[in-house]
Amino acid sequence: MTGSLQTASAIQNIPRPPCNNELEQLWKWLKNEGHVEAYHLQKSHLLDTLWITVFDTYITDGPGYAGRLMYLIWGGTPECCDVFVWHGKELVHVYPSDDA
Repeated sequence: MTGSLQTASAIQNIPRPPCNNELEQLWKWLKNEGHVEAYHLQKSHLLDTLWITVFDTYITDGPGYAGRLMYLIWGGTPECCDVFVWHGKELVHVYPSDDA
């Protein structure tokens, strides 16, 4: 045994950049929320402006969600972030909650 902490399940937890289809879904959400105009976002520079990663096999510790998750961090501060999941093929914004 080499003492490595990396296991098969840990390898599955490695995030990846969003694919073009995922970026397109995110762009539509950003436009619908008014963020494109408010922050002068450009579609061609989305990955230069925002920190975005996707976890393909995210699973909560208990009953809850299992599936793909997108994490977006805005450029201003790490506290400014959004989390999305997919319900079927639909990208759904889940954090921060609009219920607050």
